[in-house]
Amino acid sequence: MQVGLVEPEFALRKFIIERDDWRKIFIVGRELGLPEEVEKDILRKWYYYYRIQEMIGDKNSAHRATSAEKIFRHTLSKCNPEICLALFDQSPSRMSRTRKVNVRKRLRAVDNVIETLVKSGVKCKALEVAKQLPKESEMPPCNKYTVFSRKHKGYRKALHKVPKFTKVTMRTPPPGF
Repeated sequence: MQVGLVEPEFALRKFIIERDDWRKIFIVGRELGLPEEVEKDILRKWYYYYRIQEMIGDKNSAHRATSAEKIFRHTLSKCNPEICLALFDQSPSRMSRTRKVNVRKRLRAVDNVIETLVKSGVKCKALEVAKQLPKESEMPPCNKYTVFSRKHKGYRKALHKVPKFTKVTMRTPPPGF
């Protein structure tokens, strides 16, 4: 893709949309008030992502990386601080049906492991604590898909916004929540 005399923001937007990365785009406008250095830093991270793909050796990503290099040199040299396209790792505000199904599967799998260990006769303190946790079928939906957070509105935070939520057990909220 040739940049030519096209505006850098438009060229970058077209390049990203052509590559099906439309989910990773957001427009930094006056209302957000991000400094120009922050915008450029986000753009650079996106650029390095494609450079790493080029080093791995995929032919298509190598072509993308060379195109990205031209666009980024042009964009970073003439970045408009009022409107600038950037890469931003976004996560959806609500959990999709498939994510909720996977959460329930994980909870049931943990329940099955606990039951198996209890039947086998193993005794340890961690197992005693795990036995006291509610099972997936006993949990209300708000405890399955959200966790307590004192910083968030309503004191609830979506489960998929918690780092490593698939590895940590968060079945019981504090009393009163």
